[in-house]
Amino acid sequence: MNPNSVLMVDNLNEAKELHDKIGAEKLKSFLEKAIDNEQYCVIFAHDYKQIKNNYHLDKLRELLNNHFKQCLAFRCNGENLNALKSGLPSPSELNALFIELSKDSYTEFRPFSL
Repeated sequence: MNPNSVLMVDNLNEAKELHDKIGAEKLKSFLEKAIDNEQYCVIFAHDYKQIKNNYHLDKLRELLNNHFKQCLAFRCNGENLNALKSGLPSPSELNALFIELSKDSYTEFRPFSL
């Protein structure tokens, strides 16, 4: 990948090759190299509960917590919000939350104009 390029995983729930220890280690290796090469990674997770119940969550959660400092949460249930950070309010129907994990803050915003 070239500098300033982006790797996007459109549904972590379906990217089963990333759910076990080996897959998490491969993603970790990529992310560590990406930092040095000015590359970025965006991962969409549709159902944290499914990931938590069915996959090797410890390695995956450690990886996500260590390498991802911002999260976006669209309209979702409290369980998914608490998986990102405990105590977050659910965003209004048309809004989303931008969560800065490194600064322990969040901002509610409207991602699309109506």
